[in-house]
Amino acid sequence: MVLIETISCLKVHNMTKSDKITQDIPTIHFYGEKGWRMPEHFHVETLAERSSVHDWKINSHRHRDFCQFFFLKSGVADVWLDGIQQKIDSKCVVYVPALSVHGFVWSVGSEGTVVSVSSSYIAELGQEITGLQDYIASPIISEIEENDPFIPYMANVLLREYTGAETARAAMLEALIRSLIVWALRRLPIQKAESKLSDRKHVYYRSFIKLLESSFKEQLRVTYYADKLGITSTYLTRLCREITGIPTQQILHERLILEAKRNLKYTGRGVAEIAYFLGFEDPSYFTRFFKRYSGITPRNYRAQQNSL
Repeated sequence: MVLIETISCLKVHNMTKSDKITQDIPTIHFYGEKGWRMPEHFHVETLAERSSVHDWKINSHRHRDFCQFFFLKSGVADVWLDGIQQKIDSKCVVYVPALSVHGFVWSVGSEGTVVSVSSSYIAELGQEITGLQDYIASPIISEIEENDPFIPYMANVLLREYTGAETARAAMLEALIRSLIVWALRRLPIQKAESKLSDRKHVYYRSFIKLLESSFKEQLRVTYYADKLGITSTYLTRLCREITGIPTQQILHERLILEAKRNLKYTGRGVAEIAYFLGFEDPSYFTRFFKRYSGITPRNYRAQQNSL
């Protein structure tokens, strides 16, 4: 029988409550990298790729832009998820939602796969799957049945597909990720997001991001989102700085840039068409806006990506 438990009710080895999580826990994009954001909805890498260069220790941190699945094929690890410590063995899946504080100490030579899925993709998928955000609001550790072929197969195929260049790569990745998320959903009781992120600031932030995902192309002002949340724009900016390290306005701009990069890389839309699609009235202003944040023009960015 598959053992599926949320962090609030885990049977654990050596489980302890850590000290209260404070605001000095970093909110980052990818561990060990500065300023890098994945232009795709998905990112797949081996467990060793990032952990081995940090002596197999990943200090506590959180991500605002994506959730992660960790597939442990061999080895053991101490895992910290939202202040709770768990020792896990091989053949486990660990799910970490966006903004959940997590850290790992892997045994040297551990093998596995790490899959990151953007929050914007989860938001899009949430329009098709009722209650998705509530289902995957909390961290999960799941042991895999000995004879269950799905997860070992999925981990290998995802890594091969991501690092390859086969025809319709993006479509295949999306199909695989959807299957992975449905697999997780089938093993979870519904749980409200607020039950794990009871901190009022985090609840506001999650609501802000949900609003942003549905309206970022309208290029609305910070005051619009604050009014929708029933708070002041000053308070919204302050809580965004505390949680992410950057102000609300920059979050709005970064979301536009991220969508622009995805369109430049994965669609045949012209630069002007992308500009209008993202709510810019003047394509030349869009080009200047993109270059200011990316250090390169949209056309050069597309050429750069096509050459990879």
